Amino acid sequence: MHVKSLVACTNGLIVSRGAFPAYCVPHRGNVVDDVIAGALEVSRGFGSLAEQVERMEQRRLSNDELIQYAERALTLRFPDPAMTGIAPSPLLSCS
Repeated sequence: MHVKSLVACTNGLIVSRGAFPAYCVPHRGNVVDDVIAGALEVSRGFGSLAEQVERMEQRRLSNDELIQYAERALTLRFPDPAMTGIAPSPLLSCS
């Protein structure tokens, strides 16, 4: 199963593309009004999204959970992480 996601910020927060609405505006007709209406609709969900981000920021991972997170990140990026020569723990350090 492939889950579409996008990076929401630079600290590792990733959200599903289904976490907030997306709008497609055809490039014909009253485009400006349609874009404004879509932007206003999306902005109505910002409060809820901000609450979710705040909850995620408050969650602290244990050392074991951090290593598991890094291992899973390697697996997502590289089908065979062992072939990369990259260990999970250096991924967790800020340099």
